[in-house]
Amino acid sequence: MGRDRRPLSTKKISTIDQFFERCLSCFESDADKDPMALPPNLLFIGFGAATALFFVLWLRTWNRESGCVEKRQSLEFELLAKTDELARKSADLIDAHATLRLHSMRDELTGLLNRSSILEMLDREMARSVRDKNTLSVVLVDIDYLQKINDQHGEPAGDEVLKEVGRRIEHAIRNYDAAGRFAGGEFLLVLPRFEADTGVERLRKIHDSLCGKPVTLANGTLSVTCSFGVSILLPDQFYAVEELLERAKQARATAKLDGRNRIGFFARSASEGEKD
Repeated sequence: MGRDRRPLSTKKISTIDQFFERCLSCFESDADKDPMALPPNLLFIGFGAATALFFVLWLRTWNRESGCVEKRQSLEFELLAKTDELARKSADLIDAHATLRLHSMRDELTGLLNRSSILEMLDREMARSVRDKNTLSVVLVDIDYLQKINDQHGEPAGDEVLKEVGRRIEHAIRNYDAAGRFAGGEFLLVLPRFEADTGVERLRKIHDSLCGKPVTLANGTLSVTCSFGVSILLPDQFYAVEELLERAKQARATAKLDGRNRIGFFARSASEGEKD
């Protein structure tokens, strides 16, 4: 005798819980008639229950994973923001360090290299000249009567003279030359690849650019002259920095004794020639 095959109720199921209750009631109804028989709607019930269970588990997992994703994304955004902020601060720190290093290398008044920096440059250029067998010229520039300018016109006028001479030096030398404030009213020029046939003319042009026109001050203009002392390192020679500078000082002293406002060159004595 065939059993009644009642389909699962088609009433609207609005929630997952209602779906499970409907499946369970259908199963119990068939089981009451024949406990040993396989309920006719079991396949549908099992498939539906499995599908619903899978959906519930997936939904819960999705919700949980979605929350993790959102949290992870939030952390990633925060990390990116912090990384960007750190990069900006690092760049600012690098710029500040470079600025500090630049200031530590420069003379505060003239903006040229300070004494220690120009001496380091001289040491490097001497080693390069010896290695490459090039001629190197070292020039000590001394502003004539700077102390007299300070006494008669005041130290601000003397500072303005120093700054203007520094600016003129910077414009007169080549981009691979170096210049720095050596001491007081003295400047040191390091001129690599100093050729004998053109070097002297170059020095005259530098001298003329420094002393060729008056310096403008707040209350007028002032004529300024300079004395140069030149020491030359030839390719087949090698001196210590101190010795090369001493020769430039001697040449400058000679220029001052000869009347100032001129270029003096170091001349070796006969005894020095015999030693060399």
